[in-house]
Amino acid sequence: MTAVRPSALRRIVPHWWLHATFAAVLAVCSCASPPDAQPDAVANSEGGGAAHARPERAADEPSGASDPTAAWSELAASIPTRDVWIPSDDGSTDGVVVLRWQVPDNADAVNSFFDAHKPPMLTDSVQDRLLGNGMRVASVPIAELAASLDRLGGTASSIRLWLGQAHAWTQVTALPLRGQCAALVDGSTRRLSGGTLQFLVRGWTVPLEKGAVTDVELQPAFLAGGAVPGARASARESFPGAGFSVALERGTAMLVTSAPARASSVGKGPASGPPVQPPATLGELLLGRQGGDRDVLRLRPIVVIAPLIANRHFAEASAVDFGGTGAPP
Repeated sequence: MTAVRPSALRRIVPHWWLHATFAAVLAVCSCASPPDAQPDAVANSEGGGAAHARPERAADEPSGASDPTAAWSELAASIPTRDVWIPSDDGSTDGVVVLRWQVPDNADAVNSFFDAHKPPMLTDSVQDRLLGNGMRVASVPIAELAASLDRLGGTASSIRLWLGQAHAWTQVTALPLRGQCAALVDGSTRRLSGGTLQFLVRGWTVPLEKGAVTDVELQPAFLAGGAVPGARASARESFPGAGFSVALERGTAMLVTSAPARASSVGKGPASGPPVQPPATLGELLLGRQGGDRDVLRLRPIVVIAPLIANRHFAEASAVDFGGTGAPP
């Protein structure tokens, strides 16, 4: 398995920013949340230089802190979108970069973005299969990543992983399961126990007659272990119905997140019971929102896969505009 370089570790924002954010959270929560609510207000970002930032609220604009919706919007607006690292192309690197963002769980903004950026390289049947397993996929030019992040509401956390030419599976996010958990896999309920639910990625450059592409594979899997926490893993089960493979062209990024929550099933007839919420899908478990219903700000993970392809694979190649000031790890 390809080792993650030290540059993949997240940098912590200055202490003054954390103190200021924490004070703002306390002020908002005292007006908009019950006394026992515990808002999620951790904010970390990668250094870099995305040029797109959310506009500041005017000094004379009312904050609307007495309105929970306005309070949520005000807190979401404080999420930093500046200094988020965006990959750049030096023309000599082959490999895969993975970014992990935590955007506000604004269903309208997330659904609108993914509806508008459906990946043309995935067939409708593949996208329907992924949707049934709780996953949504979008594709955008890497040069538009910063603008896309701003449209999604900014990020409270930006972590990057440099995979390089990753022929072995690399875990990009995971959910430890100490007890038992019911999961909806390909329309059937599975019971998982004593292990780790993983979201795995691998990718490598494939030279072609007219240049090169990056083959990327994404695959949820369950790594079973012993009954005792920390016991050595014994077996890995993959879920191909919730995964996919794609050939990414140079300058194209792929975004993956959880699908919107499904409606509760309602029975009919005299013997029907109350509405029943089905088990969570693999996408909801791995990439679902973080934070309880009573939290002021809930976050939704988004995984971004960006390929880097060297100039030597193209007869006439020039550096791709990646829209940022970062550099390959």
